[in-house]
Amino acid sequence: MEDKMDVYKFFKEWFTLYGIVVTIMAILTVVVTSLSDEVSKISTMFSLNGKGIPINTLWQWLLLTFLISVYRLVFMTDTVIKDMSVIKRSVLLYSMAFATAVVFSIVCRWFPIDSIESWLGFVVCYSVAVYKSTSISKKQDRKMQEALERYNRNHQTDWEDE
Repeated sequence: MEDKMDVYKFFKEWFTLYGIVVTIMAILTVVVTSLSDEVSKISTMFSLNGKGIPINTLWQWLLLTFLISVYRLVFMTDTVIKDMSVIKRSVLLYSMAFATAVVFSIVCRWFPIDSIESWLGFVVCYSVAVYKSTSISKKQDRKMQEALERYNRNHQTDWEDE
């Protein structure tokens, strides 16, 4: 758990997340539009039919990633909430991010509201992203814990001498 987040770190994380989203969606745009010309009529994200990503969609993603970064600031640092378990923080973060993405999907018409396939694809993609994010975090935590244990072992005599 991070103790604090400064403005620089917030913007760094926000624009990193935005870059990841734009890159993934650019790849998805190429793939989806190469499979069907009809997708440009179904989703505002693909309205340029594989020739790019509409500027209004880029602004929507910028706002979405900003909100998710704010949620991360609130739930995954001690800046706002001082005492809450990591599991509760994670559940709240991912729930808020999911709910926000659903609202954006509906309001911005990213895919048809009545399309079961689209919603299933959305839920599957979101679940994979959460799983991947969680597994990366766990791996990083494990490495940090191992490094701390190594450090403590190597400096144990230094502490005992004092």
